[in-house]
Amino acid sequence: MLPVTDPAAAAPFYQQLGLSVAGGDPEHELVLERPGFQLVLCRADKLEPDDGRPRFVMTVSIDVLEAVWARDTRDERTLPGPTLSSEGAFEYRTRDPSGNRVRLLAYLPADPGAG
Repeated sequence: MLPVTDPAAAAPFYQQLGLSVAGGDPEHELVLERPGFQLVLCRADKLEPDDGRPRFVMTVSIDVLEAVWARDTRDERTLPGPTLSSEGAFEYRTRDPSGNRVRLLAYLPADPGAG
């Protein structure tokens, strides 16, 4: 469960990450999912103070990660781009419409000629 100030307003952000609305009430709680994964956006009048850590981490394709970064840089051109994480994936940190920090990880496809 992820607290958000407005589930209906937050849903399009998470749909961009590849989740689909599976049910719920847009005013109070929305269930989003993709195969093997489910996220519940629940309305909160007030979010806990931001401690600098991501409240949500999700693996996405490199195309999705780049699309989110491109969207963010339209509003703020000086944002740092994706970086290579210690896990061997490209990482990008963004925020959802409620201000939750979201960490996106995009693993590159394995090189079939390696190994």
